[in-house]
Amino acid sequence: MSKTKVLLAYGDGDYGAMDFEEKFKVKDVYAEMLENNVTEIDLIHDCGYGDEEIHVTLHEFAEVDPEFVGFIFEEFMEYDNSKAKCFYIVD
Repeated sequence: MSKTKVLLAYGDGDYGAMDFEEKFKVKDVYAEMLENNVTEIDLIHDCGYGDEEIHVTLHEFAEVDPEFVGFIFEEFMEYDNSKAKCFYIVD
């Protein structure tokens, strides 16, 4: 049975997930985490007024139907909140 792997990204500020999407490639961060055998990583980026941390955690679940994931994202994720904290299916 295959697994569903999810990255959760959030930051210290209001736009952690949005900054993560703009500054980093999800697949590259996932590959780095696998390479280093870690389930958590803190990324530093310059947000224009100083450095900000983005926290990324890797979670693994039994296989999850992609349609269910889409449903959850569309029906329960509030847009402004998803700028701060969001999840990404990576495998």
